[in-house]
Amino acid sequence: KPVAARLLVSEAPTGGPVKVNVKDDGTTIFTEGLAQVDQNSTEKEVDVFNKLGAPTIKAGTILTLSIDAVGTTYGGRDLTVELDLDEVD
Repeated sequence: KPVAARLLVSEAPTGGPVKVNVKDDGTTIFTEGLAQVDQNSTEKEVDVFNKLGAPTIKAGTILTLSIDAVGTTYGGRDLTVELDLDEVD
């Protein structure tokens, strides 16, 4: 199950954050629906718990990533999204 997400950019956005959403078979894995890297920042760690508790990613699931917003002055550069996972027995 995912326990945290880390968003990294090599160059920080300006004029607003970079917002991303990771979905597991169409359902967001984030509490707030979106994770973001704040403007003038290059890293953000996010807890990955939705309203139902920690989601479980099953074998064969499809994960999708959408970039829902970027900085209005400069969108940032080289976005990396890392998921920290715990194995479920």
